[in-house]
Amino acid sequence: MSRFNVLKIFKNKRRFRLIVASILHALFLVAVTLWLLQKNYTYGDEKFVIRWSSIIKKMVFKIDDKPPRNDLLFINTSYDNMLIDRLDDDGFSVGNQVITDREKLSRLFEIMKNNNSNHKYVICDIFFKDPSPYDSSLNENIMKLKNIIIPYHISSDSEIQEPLFKINKGFSDYNIIEGSFLKYSLIQLDSLPSLPLKMYMDLYNASFSGKGIICLMNGKPAFNTVIIDFKVRYYDIREDMSPEPYPYVNLGEFMSLPDSVIAKTIKDRIVIIGDLQERDMHQTLIGTMPGSIILLNVFLTLKESENLIKPLFLAILFLTYFLISLDVFSDKNILERKYIRMLSQNRIGKFFVKLFKYISYLIIASVIIYILYNIHLNILIIALYFNFIDSLLIKIRNKQKAKFEAGI
Repeated sequence: MSRFNVLKIFKNKRRFRLIVASILHALFLVAVTLWLLQKNYTYGDEKFVIRWSSIIKKMVFKIDDKPPRNDLLFINTSYDNMLIDRLDDDGFSVGNQVITDREKLSRLFEIMKNNNSNHKYVICDIFFKDPSPYDSSLNENIMKLKNIIIPYHISSDSEIQEPLFKINKGFSDYNIIEGSFLKYSLIQLDSLPSLPLKMYMDLYNASFSGKGIICLMNGKPAFNTVIIDFKVRYYDIREDMSPEPYPYVNLGEFMSLPDSVIAKTIKDRIVIIGDLQERDMHQTLIGTMPGSIILLNVFLTLKESENLIKPLFLAILFLTYFLISLDVFSDKNILERKYIRMLSQNRIGKFFVKLFKYISYLIIASVIIYILYNIHLNILIIALYFNFIDSLLIKIRNKQKAKFEAGI
């Protein structure tokens, strides 16, 4: 056999090993990415990438799907309050505390009940923690109302803080990391459904189960932790900020209307009741947001099946990691050695050049995936990993080369 044929066979074997190694490595990274995406923790790079991906999607490509305005009604309780006794641990009064006016709420639910509950669903984002004089009538009216949900909370030591009323409920807590909200877990403590998930399950007779890397929603692979694409924002309920605001009214003003008008207004709508202006405000990547609107947007994410793990998403993710792996495992790193050789003369420069290269690859993939599926990759962690593997392989090749030359 000629020397040319031997070299050809050797190159073919090396190319085959390169492809196989890149495939296996890409599959490994897909699994790692799914695991990272399930974590309810915000990494430093995510804020930057998510903010700019959202700008590109909504401002450049004009992709901003909002629910129809006639589907929603926002009822603000910020300015409708009452005083009740504040009790100490022994049950003695130590003063007063402010809560939402439960007399008005009771009257609202009574009107809804008497009109055959013609609403689609009610998110009553009010935590009924302490008793009031109007709880008996409120409980009677709310118990007879269909398609309504109230929140409960989970304390830092994983204890459930139950509401006064024993009706349909879901936890409404979410992590505030580095001063802002980014991710939301649909199930906590392995079995407790959140308020938006419970609402989705009620309206669409849906199922959600599982824990670990992959959960199942209606039998399909899904994420438990989701990054919210805010379809409804705070300015959408402000007449001074939006040209076409969603229907919005203060509770007291709404209750001054005739019962027939109230019933007609809530007909076939999702009604969101909560503090939309004062105390329940949270910082997000796109500005301040009432907690009730955050919960609504989580529900809209589920409604649009944006937490499902779709085959094309996995294919794009695999292809991205496969191509980068080919670059890493190849002993001819063209991008580094040919075009930016001057910048990588020292160790620090080489580190940042390679890191920037992998971040650039991953940012492009992340923007594409976000535009298609509203999913963001954990860019910095994966880029640092690729950088580490790249540096490790270079050291191994250099040692092998030195041994080979010493042997000669």
